[in-house]
Amino acid sequence: MCEKNQLFGRLSLWECLTDAFLRGVIEKYHYEERDAVLLGRVASDIKICIKDQESFCVSYDERKWPLEREALVTLTLGPGIDLLQERYHSGGLLMESYMLENCSSELLRLGYEKIHRLIVEQTGMYAARVSFFGGEEEYSLNRMAEELKKRDIKNIACTADYCLRPTKSAAYLVKLCPEETVVRSICSDCANRDNCHQCAR
Repeated sequence: MCEKNQLFGRLSLWECLTDAFLRGVIEKYHYEERDAVLLGRVASDIKICIKDQESFCVSYDERKWPLEREALVTLTLGPGIDLLQERYHSGGLLMESYMLENCSSELLRLGYEKIHRLIVEQTGMYAARVSFFGGEEEYSLNRMAEELKKRDIKNIACTADYCLRPTKSAAYLVKLCPEETVVRSICSDCANRDNCHQCAR
């Protein structure tokens, strides 16, 4: 669905929880073959939780568009997966909890890619640089909170101590350009890339 300054909706990320996806998780996070059955069960739980809850929003500042060509992107897997994680924790299901974290990270990565393709379809502009909040001063956590409030973002919220809710969520700024640039990983421009356990794998 698209308004003048916002593109929002669902990405059907639950459909990405395929056998091939799980095989990729097993290889990337170094699970043993015997863990495949348990991972499949966790994926089934996740699928139920996110099917009608995951959402995204791309917000453009009309006062600056198209001169500055910047968009705020928010993406969440929804509150249901937080409840699932709490259930795993309270039940002492540590392996399931870890698998949930791994699957969530990979689903968010796929979500970024889907959103960037949608931006191209809707605007004809390409993502030239992605800047996550919490790194350099220009992209402080305080700015993240201000941007979410200013743009009246509804699908995620920021707490007083700058934590996103639901927890399996992301917010970042995308610099756009009219021509496709060299394809880069979503992590390429992240200031925390060297310290991130996801990128180190």
